[in-house]
Amino acid sequence: MDKQVVVYLMHLIGIFMIFMALGGAVVRVVAKDESKELKRLIGITFGVGMILVIYGGMSLMVLREYAKGGMPSWLVVKLILWFVFAATFSLIIRKPDAAKSMWGAVILLGGIAVYMVYGRPF
Repeated sequence: MDKQVVVYLMHLIGIFMIFMALGGAVVRVVAKDESKELKRLIGITFGVGMILVIYGGMSLMVLREYAKGGMPSWLVVKLILWFVFAATFSLIIRKPDAAKSMWGAVILLGGIAVYMVYGRPF
């Protein structure tokens, strides 16, 4: 199997894990579930997902030579978005009152991230 395909799959699996963990975190907070086991599962899913996304994304950047001559602006926006996802996860866990509003924000951030890759507006 082609190296790019493997790395791309790793990246996508990480994205799925992040969105699953963010949704699970919101539902857990809204349902007022205090289960340590569920909290741990959500945290591990999010952490592993972030590692896969960052490793896979950086590997794709190298394999597809996106950073030759400097990093493209759309890629900088994507990197910033992944840090925003990490902050959003922390906000959901630490500020339960904000959890419901994060539901729509996460969907919007995901849409922006996809647009940056496929639309490459700049």
